[in-house]
Amino acid sequence: MARKQVVEIECSRCDRVEYREGLAPDLKKGMDCEATFRKEDGTAVHVMFDDLCGPCRRSVLALLEQIGRTIDGVSPDREQKSKTTEAKKKGAAANGPAPTPHAPTVSKNAPARSS
Repeated sequence: MARKQVVEIECSRCDRVEYREGLAPDLKKGMDCEATFRKEDGTAVHVMFDDLCGPCRRSVLALLEQIGRTIDGVSPDREQKSKTTEAKKKGAAANGPAPTPHAPTVSKNAPARSS
């Protein structure tokens, strides 16, 4: 019977547990991903994952590549939605769905059809 030594890794993003072949050199958690972004007001957003499973590692790396990609041309300046527009949408949603324009009309005095 062959033996392998593996390291159990619990993902710090999701709760998946993975087993990777090999020995942990110093049995300390490795820094799998770390990013810091400074906002305009001087505060910082810091994201750090100690250990990532395979799917989370691929997702995080793809998102970081997307963030770091240079954009050709000018990014569109999206307008902020006004409060009145949002209030109108909420009011319309509270009133229920709009009636269908070609709904069949049924007279109360119409004779019942037999099939």
